Amino acid sequence: MKVLILLSLLTSLSYADADKSENLDQLKSMISGNIDQHISLLQNFKSCIQSATGREQLQDCRKSNKEAMEKFRAENKDERKSFKEEMKARREEKKASKEKKQ
Repeated sequence: MKVLILLSLLTSLSYADADKSENLDQLKSMISGNIDQHISLLQNFKSCIQSATGREQLQDCRKSNKEAMEKFRAENKDERKSFKEEMKARREEKKASKEKKQ
């Protein structure tokens, strides 16, 4: 009996670790992608500023960068929201399966 309980505990822990690892990898790739996009936007902004020859062009650069960043933030907000909902659904699914086993 003790062996059976121990085996079931170890099995559930291994599944939990695999799931956490998968979530971590997904989160890392999402964060890395966002950083790459942010760097790209900043590089575009920098090149626009450096190529500007007057105040109006500087203002245009700032305006276009502001619009690009707002769009970037809005897209990321939707991604974060869907990711959080997915994680919440997984947690609820785990909770339901645990209650079902008991």
